[in-house]
Amino acid sequence: MKKVRPVVARDARELAKVLGLAPAEGMEIEFRSDLNDKIIEVVSKKGLTHADVARIAHTSRTRVTAILNRNTHDVSTDLMLRVLGSLGVQAKLQFKSAALKIRSITYRLALPSTATRHLLCNSEIPSRCQRSHR
Repeated sequence: MKKVRPVVARDARELAKVLGLAPAEGMEIEFRSDLNDKIIEVVSKKGLTHADVARIAHTSRTRVTAILNRNTHDVSTDLMLRVLGSLGVQAKLQFKSAALKIRSITYRLALPSTATRHLLCNSEIPSRCQRSHR
């Protein structure tokens, strides 16, 4: 029997390379992981329950539980951004050339509900504008 050699990946990009994924998929994994980390951090700091987060974000407790357990395979990036925004945190993206290994995501507290509504209504999913936002 052939001995299996363990492979160590230090970040999402290395993991994508080891798995034979495209660099863009590695960046997506890294971005979603950063979003997930921040959601977990904010929920923990605020001492919120899964039900509290679900009510605030207008989503199901099942989806919130999946996010907080890092089981986000079936959770859209759009929903993760909506949850983060409903918790009062705004993600600010900074774009750089893919050849450079620069990563920057800045978080800022207190996203007003009108700004959230504006962001959601200008997203690629028009059904978001038809819901009532509180």
